[in-house]
Amino acid sequence: MKLVFHYIILFTLISLIACHSPMQINGYEPIVYSVNTQSLDTLNAIEQSLVPYRAQLSATMNQVIANAEGDFKKEKPNSTLGNLVAKAVYDFAKTKDTTIYAAIINYGGIRLPEIKKGIITRGKIFELLPFDNEIVIVPVKGTDLKTWMQQIANSGGWPVWSSEFISIQQETLGKTIKDENTYQIATIDYVANGGDDCDFLKKYPKQYYQALLRDIVINTLEVQKNIFPNNRKTLE
Repeated sequence: MKLVFHYIILFTLISLIACHSPMQINGYEPIVYSVNTQSLDTLNAIEQSLVPYRAQLSATMNQVIANAEGDFKKEKPNSTLGNLVAKAVYDFAKTKDTTIYAAIINYGGIRLPEIKKGIITRGKIFELLPFDNEIVIVPVKGTDLKTWMQQIANSGGWPVWSSEFISIQQETLGKTIKDENTYQIATIDYVANGGDDCDFLKKYPKQYYQALLRDIVINTLEVQKNIFPNNRKTLE
């Protein structure tokens, strides 16, 4: 058994005023600690215990779930990568509420600049969408939806998928969005609860489905198998 001695010298400077008489520390005592190191390397033992779990995780992350028939890129105001994510959310939301008007995903929530042509692994989608964001449906009044669209326009664009083209130019915004109407919008909980400067959404009720954005995209890819870049412009 090997002993390792650590000498810790504790200096404590305390000035306490009690009856106008200062209290002082007149001395200190060194404290000796002994550390036992055994022949078994504890860190190595932990590492070995994690091997089967790491192997299982690696196999899961390396699983091929789809094949990209072209390059998918993240761009503004519209992009093939943004369309991939937003349309997956729109299609999912449509199965829950047939009146869905649009799916809107914040630009910063997509964390990869592109997905290259070729195989797509489960791990790649975890890189693309690393956050555990849940999908929610929010009933948004036309006035607030216009505010949202204007904010998206000011930022250069977000991934949006809708049943119809949405103009985000101030002079034509009212042609597609009416102030008095209520629009069912699918988005992520982070945005619906005020994230990315969307405080105006806090007041609305939210319908949760216990479905993560990442899982929805993975499920979509597993079903489609071969995916093609979609250049459709939803925003202009």
